[in-house]
Amino acid sequence: TSSDTEAIGQLIAQGRDAVDGLKIVEQECKGSYSLVVLTEEGLYAFRDPRGIKPLCIGKTEGMAGIASESCALDSLDGRWGLHFERDVERGEIYHVGKDGEWSEHLPQKQRALDIFELVYFARRDSIIDGIDVAEFRIEAGRMLARKDEGLLCNDKSAVVVPVQHSGTDAAVGYAMESGIRYVPYLFRKRTDRSFTLPTTEGREDAIRRKMGVVKRLIPKYGTKILLVDDSNIRGNTAGQITRLLWDGGATKIHGRYVYPPVVNTCPFGIDMKRREEHVAHQYPDIRERAKHLGFTDIAHLSREDLVEVATAVKYGDSGEPEGGRKRFSLGDFCTRCAGGPDPEGIEGE
Repeated sequence: TSSDTEAIGQLIAQGRDAVDGLKIVEQECKGSYSLVVLTEEGLYAFRDPRGIKPLCIGKTEGMAGIASESCALDSLDGRWGLHFERDVERGEIYHVGKDGEWSEHLPQKQRALDIFELVYFARRDSIIDGIDVAEFRIEAGRMLARKDEGLLCNDKSAVVVPVQHSGTDAAVGYAMESGIRYVPYLFRKRTDRSFTLPTTEGREDAIRRKMGVVKRLIPKYGTKILLVDDSNIRGNTAGQITRLLWDGGATKIHGRYVYPPVVNTCPFGIDMKRREEHVAHQYPDIRERAKHLGFTDIAHLSREDLVEVATAVKYGDSGEPEGGRKRFSLGDFCTRCAGGPDPEGIEGE
């Protein structure tokens, strides 16, 4: 089979019951999995021992539901009374069914939440492991502005432009921190994601169809552009956007990214193919990369910066733990694709 879900189902079927089968999954499978299993006995939810991907529980009297993100429960608008209760803990088997509600906890491994969920994949109104996604992205944008040390702050021809929609919150944070005007030159004609398409031709075609720019606004509101986005992986989107902005009259385009340069592939469910496709691998020198993509210059937050932002969002500006919990460290998140260590020790692509 080419389906990881079918492979997991076959493993569960080897167990004496669903719980025993899920324990076999934990023994045999390395990496990320957030599972929902329905049997005659009831509903089971199981999150991998590192908690790489999110999974959460919604509850009301006499009813429970499982979702990959809390926003799914909020989107029910009160139907059935379900509300976000808590995250499934890493290594937890949660059950609700004929025999009531209970949990069994398997041994946990070092926490390794995929930080790319907070940067890009999760919907902005979700909360994952106590971290508010929208707030995380806004604060990441504020940090980008602080690292620029006042770049273009007093220049009346400067504007902050978001790459919608995944870069919008970070652009708002950048504008708040820097005081530079926020002007959305770009707009989305379509809402589909080009990142997950399998071929370069398909991705570039999707970008052309989904992205537009109101060129007549550029000479009116500002020609020196701080273009803020979540990440830059293959460079397809960035290259097409900068061409549109230069054609519209831009005189400078500074690329600002929340996520560090992506230099490695992901074995945990994100379709990043081969590292040779990544623009940071093709152009390791950041000045050459900027020239290739059509930027005046490029800057990214570091992996350490993102951990600092996550700590501040969850624990407050002081970063002090609550209830004896420690503040986050770099080892609490998976940043393999940005050059960090692999939490499972997987080598190669």
